[in-house]
Amino acid sequence: MNLIRKFNPQQLYIDGVLGQYKLGISPTTGIGGGVTGEVFHFRWTDSTRICAIQRVAITAVTAGAQQTLDLIEWALFKATAWTGQGTGGTVVDVSTGSNKLRSSMDNSKIASGDIRYAPATLGGGTKTLDANAMSSFYATGSGNPELACVKMIDSRIGDNEYPLVLQQNEGFVIKVPQNTVAGGFSAYSINVDWVECSAS
Repeated sequence: MNLIRKFNPQQLYIDGVLGQYKLGISPTTGIGGGVTGEVFHFRWTDSTRICAIQRVAITAVTAGAQQTLDLIEWALFKATAWTGQGTGGTVVDVSTGSNKLRSSMDNSKIASGDIRYAPATLGGGTKTLDANAMSSFYATGSGNPELACVKMIDSRIGDNEYPLVLQQNEGFVIKVPQNTVAGGFSAYSINVDWVECSAS
């Protein structure tokens, strides 16, 4: 990888873009009160390409009137050495041609089962999470508040912000490390935008 490619975000889009993709998930079951653990997996396994995560955003609605001190923490962690797929939850399959922004683009190289979500803790598979979250925030409030859209990653073409670039057996998880909300969240959504391009 040359230095221009390594440090210049625009170079990712100049060199060999295979496709751009968008995914939105809105589970019919929210996150229960007190549930902690990994609730979303995104894993990249292709050995000849890289995956650039441009945007990850979350919205959520509490299940009922909450106390001011009730809170839930959302955190995004990068995962490396992800050699064993996660388990449980709902599997999202984008490898069949869905979610690309133009029909002529290549189908996504993300294998079925490498994107999954759950209202409870997912089985982690075999991976190593970074010691520190890349992004995190707390949701709290009273009177059945709605959590407005929070962008945990937001890197766009031309804005000079480098995206989260995934190589083989890397990915990210969204985790709920702390949850004291008695009723939990009745609904939530996670939206991901990414680009797949050559790794030369």
